[in-house]
Amino acid sequence: MIKKPKYTLEEGPQGIEISIPIYKEPRDIIIQIIHLSVLMYCDIVLLLNPEIEISFDNVFTLFPFIIILFYIICIILLIGIIWRFIGKEFIIIYQDQLIIENSLWSYLFSKKYILHKVKNMKISQKPQTLWRFPFLQFYRHIETKCLEFDYYYSKVTFADGLDIRNQKNLLKEIKNRFPDLVQQ
Repeated sequence: MIKKPKYTLEEGPQGIEISIPIYKEPRDIIIQIIHLSVLMYCDIVLLLNPEIEISFDNVFTLFPFIIILFYIICIILLIGIIWRFIGKEFIIIYQDQLIIENSLWSYLFSKKYILHKVKNMKISQKPQTLWRFPFLQFYRHIETKCLEFDYYYSKVTFADGLDIRNQKNLLKEIKNRFPDLVQQ
């Protein structure tokens, strides 16, 4: 079993910065590569099959849309595979804001939160989304835990790449510096 990565915490004059490498689950990467391979194969078969007649007289032919859809799905899967190898998550907490950044190469996708509106930070079960189907949870035989906080009327999750022990340590570090954020 591969160990999940540990976080690094750096203190600065304005706050703290936490860096979390993305957990590289080999089965997930293999499944994504298989999906990408199957889609690329289907795409090549559609393009190179001489039996498929393409009529450009009919504007509403579905063939170009199918090819474009295959390319879009392939690009999304390829980005997901690259994210698994080199992606990082950064949590930056200043005196007035909390920033969660996801980094792929030098591209950052960040969300900023007003710190006094962040409440009730705790460890919780990661909610199921479109990309995290329940059958994958069953297949992996793990419960995905994450850190979660309330922001206005929504719940924000982060740090799901850490194991439960590291999540508890991280929560303790945040509580030591910002006691109002963490649930008692």
